[in-house]
Amino acid sequence: MCRFLCYIGNSMFVGDVVVHPDNSLIRQARNANYHPGVSDPQNKRNITVNGDGFGLAWYDKRRPEKGACVFKFTTPAWSDGNLRSIGDHVESSLILAHVRAASDGHDPREYVAVSIENCHPFRCGRYTFMHNG
Repeated sequence: MCRFLCYIGNSMFVGDVVVHPDNSLIRQARNANYHPGVSDPQNKRNITVNGDGFGLAWYDKRRPEKGACVFKFTTPAWSDGNLRSIGDHVESSLILAHVRAASDGHDPREYVAVSIENCHPFRCGRYTFMHNG
């Protein structure tokens, strides 16, 4: 199951929410232990990592008319140095982040294409959104 985070509050570095905490989204993505209700009776959906892409969006209060800046990639979040660099240098008071565990809703042993178009968050004009499932 995918995982996502939304932060709204005082302006802070993206990495202080997404990268550095002990329970950060990146750490959860590497160790997504079994959760009751996630698997069907045949245990087909017991995904232990969220490594099928990630996305990050943040708003700059100086340019709200531009909408969010969105950064997405198809690699696992924990292996992307650009995400860590953004985290250490970009501040925002509104941050959205998503790590993906791709599924077609059927047999998890079947290949599922991972593409940038399927990575969250999605942006439409000044609006940004993400979903789970």
